[in-house]
Amino acid sequence: MGIFGRDSCGHRDLSKGGEGMSQRLDTMRIGELAKLAKITPKTLRYYEDFGLLPASQRSESGYRLYSWNDLDRLRFIQKAKTVGFSLSEIRSIMALRNHGEVPCDHVKALINQKLEEVHSQIQNLKELADELRVMQQEAEALPSCEACVCEIIEHHDNKSQHDVF
Repeated sequence: MGIFGRDSCGHRDLSKGGEGMSQRLDTMRIGELAKLAKITPKTLRYYEDFGLLPASQRSESGYRLYSWNDLDRLRFIQKAKTVGFSLSEIRSIMALRNHGEVPCDHVKALINQKLEEVHSQIQNLKELADELRVMQQEAEALPSCEACVCEIIEHHDNKSQHDVF
């Protein structure tokens, strides 16, 4: 069975794009797959170009043909995106799996890295919230200034240097 295959857990083979499948029963065109996956055909083509999906089969008339395995692969991509993995990270996970490796250690390292990033972002947002509360209090005490763009911002002395942009 394939690396991403239907195994004892019921998972299909996601490492291949539908080898040996009948074009009539087990393949679908790009619009059909896009509808099932709730994405656009443009996104499907992008995923294929980016290396997240194997190159699609082609019908005699040149239409892209996809398998049910491709739908499973798309669902994996969507789930990974939902928990914060970038397309590049997802591609690296899938590449390991496609080469016969178990990507779990790689995924654990990515999770740890993402957690560190999230904790750092949370800390930065807490500091920013504190600074905004100070500005809010300052704003209540300031008179309006006709010559300024906004006295609240011009008067405020940034205590922290947040790179918001």
